[in-house]
Amino acid sequence: IKMTSGLQKRIDFFGISDDRLIYDERKRRFVHPENMPAHLHRQYKTSVFKHQRPDLFGSEQDDFNFKLRLGQQMMRYMNYQTKLEMRRLWRQMGHVSFLYFYPLMDDFQKGQVVDQPRMNRLWTWEDSSKIVNFVTIHLELAKKYGLDLGVTNNAPYTKEELKTKENELTEYFLYEMRKPAAE
Repeated sequence: IKMTSGLQKRIDFFGISDDRLIYDERKRRFVHPENMPAHLHRQYKTSVFKHQRPDLFGSEQDDFNFKLRLGQQMMRYMNYQTKLEMRRLWRQMGHVSFLYFYPLMDDFQKGQVVDQPRMNRLWTWEDSSKIVNFVTIHLELAKKYGLDLGVTNNAPYTKEELKTKENELTEYFLYEMRKPAAE
């Protein structure tokens, strides 16, 4: 018990516990509520938004959250691939690799900056909307060409459904290939 209380005191001393910091959306700042009166503490706790788009309800909000989650996964994966590329350059080229991965390093560090919010709940409405618009365009293109098999459909297709989708896709590509070339 002493160990946890000592650890808790250390966390309180440095002020690093997550439940102590509240992000004020209106004033765009972090607030530390340790010496705050109870009514202000409740006011800040209730003012924190819980959804990226509070104006959407029902299936629209579910659709928005699904596309936002897809976009976030893609951004995390791109960041991971950038890190792998920098490692590969370092292994192959040693100290000379810095000349080649400055753009990669800038891009990688932009996602890691301390000054800007990194957690999803601190993303602005505008950022979330940009991500969702990007994912929407690419999901529509994937659906147009029949490449959305696992993304938007949680239930697996039967063999007959897969065969019909494959036939439709083949017919579409043959139609596109037979069209005269545009000048």
